[in-house]
Amino acid sequence: FANASEMLGLLLKNIFLSPELKEVQSSIIAAPAYYTFEQRNDIIDAMWAAGLSLYSVIDDNEAIATLYSIRFAKRFANDPQSILFVDAGATSIKAYRGVFDMNHTTSPPTPLANLTSYEWTESCGGEQFAIKYSKYKNISITKARKQLSTLASLSKNEIDSIFSEELTSLSQLIKRATNGPIDHV
Repeated sequence: FANASEMLGLLLKNIFLSPELKEVQSSIIAAPAYYTFEQRNDIIDAMWAAGLSLYSVIDDNEAIATLYSIRFAKRFANDPQSILFVDAGATSIKAYRGVFDMNHTTSPPTPLANLTSYEWTESCGGEQFAIKYSKYKNISITKARKQLSTLASLSKNEIDSIFSEELTSLSQLIKRATNGPIDHV
């Protein structure tokens, strides 16, 4: 029997052997910021077991901040910008605020990101929405997932009625993460 690291290693090896990624020499893996030291070590062990080169394991919010800094540096080239990120996944929703600025003491100027909050909940996420919707409509979870992928069939009142607890949880999460002014979401 394979342990969790070996199974993850097999999965990662399969991914990295795909035609799109077979030329990759080393990788950076983004893990949820709340992962423990042991969970991060499992990722490192999995990469080693798969014979893959790992440059680093970084927090998912660090990965998002880096990508945002690269893609939208013009937005904060002259003035700092406060950004609220909301990440809705299958099993959780995360919200965090970052203040982005440009370090003009370097040549060329380099982006700076200061994450000022990080909030997350497992009380709502895509799978929880699908389970609740499937019970409300008395349909399978698979069918609920498909229908939820296009919310056009639901009115605002239906959404508010079906998902009131989840929307309240999401609203509270965003309020906690909004610990200052927001320029972009």
